[in-house]
Amino acid sequence: MKINFKKTISLIIISASIMIAGNFAQAQQGGQQGPPPVPTTAEIQDMVNDITETLDLTDEKSDELLGLYKSHIKEVKSLMKSRPKREKMESLESEFEKDVEAILTSDQQKLYKAYVKKQKSSRKKR
Repeated sequence: MKINFKKTISLIIISASIMIAGNFAQAQQGGQQGPPPVPTTAEIQDMVNDITETLDLTDEKSDELLGLYKSHIKEVKSLMKSRPKREKMESLESEFEKDVEAILTSDQQKLYKAYVKKQKSSRKKR
């Protein structure tokens, strides 16, 4: 059996080109794999400010919300070191959202749920 060296090299180059193009396309589409990055303190503050404005929170409620967010992010950072399962992170997020909703009025809860839904959908589009 005679192997055609030129054909083999051509096939290798084509295969490599396809793999590189696929990786490039994935990167262009925001093909981040793994969990989203943990927000910084400044990003948390901006988010709480946005929520405060959207929900028309009092200063007291805003401070309480900021405390919940900081505590939640601290716990997330701690868990990320051990590479937790998705179910654990989803459970933690669900508990956090219940804690947030517990400090809100029923009208604010509706606005908060809409805010969270909007944020999640905009994250997926990135």
